[in-house]
Amino acid sequence: MNTDKKINWFLWVGLCIPVVALVFVAFFAYAPVNISVKYDFLYYIRDNSRYYCNNGEVFKVKDQKVSVIDIKMLPKDYGCLVNPAESDPPKIYYYNVKTDERKQITLAEAQKLRVDNNTISPDNISVQRGNSYNAGIFELFGAGNRDYNSIYFKNENNNFKKIDLGLSNSYDFMFIGWVIR
Repeated sequence: MNTDKKINWFLWVGLCIPVVALVFVAFFAYAPVNISVKYDFLYYIRDNSRYYCNNGEVFKVKDQKVSVIDIKMLPKDYGCLVNPAESDPPKIYYYNVKTDERKQITLAEAQKLRVDNNTISPDNISVQRGNSYNAGIFELFGAGNRDYNSIYFKNENNNFKKIDLGLSNSYDFMFIGWVIR
């Protein structure tokens, strides 16, 4: 019996290439992405039982100042139940990106801030509700993650970073604007 076994290098290289390729793809699909956000933002939680009309929008930004929408200025067919300008508007929250904390502020405090109501911040970040992010090639087999009850930062490269706002339903999250310093 012959004990000299010859190693078939072509076979081993051929088997290792797909394994290395899978490790490479998995690394880049699951590697954490650092999204650097420089601007704080304002938001509120929509109360659908009170503010039925105008898609739940209660606040607007005009000339970089936050104000309450007066539904008397809206067309009659909006079918509004409550006028936010004549009732207690929802609570406004200030999200600090450096400390990753939110705090409730008054309308008067919000009106003292300079606010940009563009959905994309000056540093090309957007805030989005609910996310269906990609699980790489494995999404073909149903492994994608669908987290519709969360809020995310999204950068221009479609990278996401989850924000903890303590919401039970991200559908009620309403973005007001970015705080300009």
